[in-house]
Amino acid sequence: MGFKVLNGTLAVIRDEPENLSSGGIALTTEEHLPVGEVVGLGDYDLDSKGNKVEWDIEVGDRIVWGTFSGQTFEHEGKTVLVLKSEDVFAVLEDEAEEAEEAE
Repeated sequence: MGFKVLNGTLAVIRDEPENLSSGGIALTTEEHLPVGEVVGLGDYDLDSKGNKVEWDIEVGDRIVWGTFSGQTFEHEGKTVLVLKSEDVFAVLEDEAEEAEEAE
């Protein structure tokens, strides 16, 4: 990966919007929360009191977070977003896993 994520933070590569103009602007009439894949985690998460806790998120998980959360930087041609764990709203479950569980 080439960078180390600090504790209490995670790194995410945001999914590209599906509808882009020729200039690369997202075309949508609805506002959606951002979705992306976790590419890095600190060694541990921090709870609201600053205590070390295990992560509820894993590298490879697809997550949803607040629109104005985090900071971005460029790395190896990709925009990486660094978030605090408290900015994550949900972990998306894989549709294949959901189908297996339903059987």
